[in-house]
Amino acid sequence: ADYLGKGVSYCATCDGAFYQNSPVAVVGTTSEAIQEAEFLTKFASTVHWITPTDPTQVLGPDVVQNFLGSHDNVQQWEDTRMTCIDGDVSGVTGVQLKRRGVDDVETLDVEGVFIYGPGAKPITE
Repeated sequence: ADYLGKGVSYCATCDGAFYQNSPVAVVGTTSEAIQEAEFLTKFASTVHWITPTDPTQVLGPDVVQNFLGSHDNVQQWEDTRMTCIDGDVSGVTGVQLKRRGVDDVETLDVEGVFIYGPGAKPITE
């Protein structure tokens, strides 16, 4: 919540244009996550799609392969959890990732983080 409105968003269609030529992360395996990630490919330099599980189990292999095959600026991080959002007074500067089976935490430089969890409700106020 520290960076809500300063790089953390729950709506790519609302905030995607703010990330023109900037790297962003999309977290989640929901159909909304893949739709919003696809929208962000129009603006972001790189869309890092972070999925804690295999997204083909939720979305189906055809959907995932079509998405990944259609966009050169998407990097998938399968079996990876976002453990922390980093930032400063200007907003988000990156995320920390933990891959399953890997001891080290990786830092990924991004300017925006879009979070789509199962059962999440949109913020409308």
